[in-house]
Amino acid sequence: MTRERDDEARRYLLGRLSEDEAATLERAYFGDAARVDDIAAAESDLVDAYLAGELGAQDRAAFESHYLGSPVHRDRLDTATRLRLLAAPRRRRTPFLWAGLAAAATVALSVLWWWTTPPPQPRTAEAPAAAPVPSTSVPAVETPAPAPSPAVRARTVTLALASLRVRGADATPGLRLTSDVDEVALELGADLGAVSDGYWYALRTVEGADVATGPVTAGGRAARGVVRVRASQLAADDYILAVHAGAEGPIAQYFFRISR
Repeated sequence: MTRERDDEARRYLLGRLSEDEAATLERAYFGDAARVDDIAAAESDLVDAYLAGELGAQDRAAFESHYLGSPVHRDRLDTATRLRLLAAPRRRRTPFLWAGLAAAATVALSVLWWWTTPPPQPRTAEAPAAAPVPSTSVPAVETPAPAPSPAVRARTVTLALASLRVRGADATPGLRLTSDVDEVALELGADLGAVSDGYWYALRTVEGADVATGPVTAGGRAARGVVRVRASQLAADDYILAVHAGAEGPIAQYFFRISR
């Protein structure tokens, strides 16, 4: 395929051709099996570049708004993402890390025991019992109970994200944030794989504005990974959460919507 044909196919997939140009291309390409293969190759390259984070801001926005507008295209991206995830190397914690954590825990417990155990008191001779003192009638005075201290507000809400989903009007999980929410915990699906210390996330809006980055922590049985974001960072918008393993491109992506 020539460079001109590749550029034309790419602009067609990103929705940058006029209706007349698109109709002309479809008549020329879909009447020729060899040219259909050219479109398929351009589409494969475009999906790979998107998953590797190699598209520019304008191409990425056009890909997400036009290409992913088709359910068929969303299924293709889903399949490509799964294959990329299966090919990613598994990272495990080393025995040295666990040994270091165990040693740190032992030292911490020793310091805590030393701090909280009172020193032994010297034994003294018992003084003789004092003679009883005649009691006098003293009116009892009630001491008012202290007012309870106000509780510190720290409310976290959870949003479960289905693994390897793509953004679509019928499949975008959402969450409505109120003013009393301090933190949002994004629980990542169970088929993400074993999360290790090398996993991190990048959160941005679908228009490409960066929001936050940080580590992905291990979750429980229902969620292999958890991402925690301050509620103040999440305006009402659509978001893309990309999970990375070390310096690799994204191995999984999640779409969700925030409203207020």
